[in-house]
Amino acid sequence: MRLPANLIVRRKGASEDYPCQVCWLDESYLSQVEELQAYILETLPHKELYFPLSSTELVNILTRQDGLALGAFVAERLIGFGAVYYPQDNEDNLGRDVGLFASEFKHVAHLEACFVHPAYRGNRIQTKLGELLLQQVLSEKEYRHLFSTVMPANSPSIVDKFVQKMKIVALKQKYNNSWRYIFYRDLWVEEDFKERAAVPVPSSDLQQQLTLLNRGYQGIGYRKTGTGLEILYDKKANGKNKILNATLLI
Repeated sequence: MRLPANLIVRRKGASEDYPCQVCWLDESYLSQVEELQAYILETLPHKELYFPLSSTELVNILTRQDGLALGAFVAERLIGFGAVYYPQDNEDNLGRDVGLFASEFKHVAHLEACFVHPAYRGNRIQTKLGELLLQQVLSEKEYRHLFSTVMPANSPSIVDKFVQKMKIVALKQKYNNSWRYIFYRDLWVEEDFKERAAVPVPSSDLQQQLTLLNRGYQGIGYRKTGTGLEILYDKKANGKNKILNATLLI
């Protein structure tokens, strides 16, 4: 999909469709992004579901010093935001959490915050923004290691990450000591999970998931149940990725 891109969305409670434009953002949109982020935080029933980006982080992404950002607009009003972050040697590089060799840090990209105004959820805007950001990362060729973090209770974001062919390689206490899945994808290697057997574990069962991850299992997919999501865990059989140290099977 080329940018700017045009989507069709529907506001909750409305019967008519609205045109929605997606385009790259720069620093001139900072106040709109902060306003939307603050509103989403205010309306979230569980604040721990989202850890907000600071003004400094947003500026570094919007000025393209450390990343790129997309915005979705309806009637010139920002209703969706998504960003990719290139951490380089910074302390928050998720490669550090999974034992990635330091020489590979420059090839790491993070799928960062992606949020949508509550009135426009259900239009798959988050998924579409993620797809466009992933296309951009792939086009730049220099990035191999794609990471993202998601809270285990955030089912829509978990589903989105699996749609983007990512897998769970760790479960750690991160922001404000809140548990987060660390999702990973090697952009230079195509991996097929379809024929692999898996152990289903409720996403709420953190202890069982920690046990499996510590044994070398990975979360390779999900299935919906009457009570939520089950994460499908599988133990990779063909050894360690050569660019990672022995602490993690990726």
